Amino acid sequence: MKAALVVIALIALIAVVTADKATYIRYSELVNEVNSKQSSWTAQLNTEILDNDFTTIKNLLGSLEAGVESPLPAKTSGWSVDVKDLPANFMPSDKWPQCRLSFETVHDQSACGSCWAVSSGAAASERYCIAQGNPTLFLSTRDILSCCSDCGMGCNGGWPSSAWSYITNHGIPTGSPDNSNTTLCQRYPFLSCMHHVDGTPQCSDYDFSTPKCAKSCDEESSWPVPLDKDRVRSKKSYSVSGESNLMKELYENGPITVSYTVYEDFMAYKSGIYQHTTGRSLGGHAVTLEGWGVDPNTNEKYWVIKNNWNSKWGESGHFRIVRGTNNCGIEGSGNTGLF
Repeated sequence: MKAALVVIALIALIAVVTADKATYIRYSELVNEVNSKQSSWTAQLNTEILDNDFTTIKNLLGSLEAGVESPLPAKTSGWSVDVKDLPANFMPSDKWPQCRLSFETVHDQSACGSCWAVSSGAAASERYCIAQGNPTLFLSTRDILSCCSDCGMGCNGGWPSSAWSYITNHGIPTGSPDNSNTTLCQRYPFLSCMHHVDGTPQCSDYDFSTPKCAKSCDEESSWPVPLDKDRVRSKKSYSVSGESNLMKELYENGPITVSYTVYEDFMAYKSGIYQHTTGRSLGGHAVTLEGWGVDPNTNEKYWVIKNNWNSKWGESGHFRIVRGTNNCGIEGSGNTGLF
């Protein structure tokens, strides 16, 4: 009996080692293919994908809107600026330096498919700062995640357009962008983790579920206003799509929540101007469109995107993606609102 158990254990171990080796070979080939086919961006191997073969990543890609037309009313006119008069390079801190802290704060959705809520709350915080001029007053991504019953499935994914409708119709309270800050009404409920880069803890070490909708500020919070009186509402919410319209909206009113399709090669992103090169589709992801630019050496146009995977990922928490070709659907589904 003991001998049989030992044989079974050895077979299982061999299967695991074989699977790990197969994953390493396949992923190494993907990285090599990306880096040999183009020079716009750099791919790298990382531990989490080798350990999980994209399983954890698929679970955390929570935008159900990638490649889908937004149900919010589309804004197609009304900007005072013409796209030909816009600067070649633009970041919101160029125009609204008083909100630099909001723009530069990179959120961490942690081990929860809450990108749809986190990116919407991040963009709302930045736009609220533009409207009110208070760079330390962030808005609660937790409230969107746990209290918007029409937004989707919490940590299992949701719709950024519904998040913006919720911000307009119900409002959201103040909320710290991380788990440790207790100066505002609500903290983000989950601990930070390493997203697809080496280090600890890996997000695959956690398994977080959608938190219950809170009816009051955190117990530890020093915020003096009760939650029911702390809600901030946007005046209206709407969608924007297409390169020119996104540029005009971003320049006049601030950052925008955008969704796109994530392919396997994106999970190896290290730096540069990303464009899909190889690999299968993994799902949809929601992020914050922050700016645009042109590479001085290649004249390649790009968007600057703030991700929700903390500042240790990519280019200090950001990535650039080719602009003007709707790569991965990045220019097809922008959602936002005015305060």
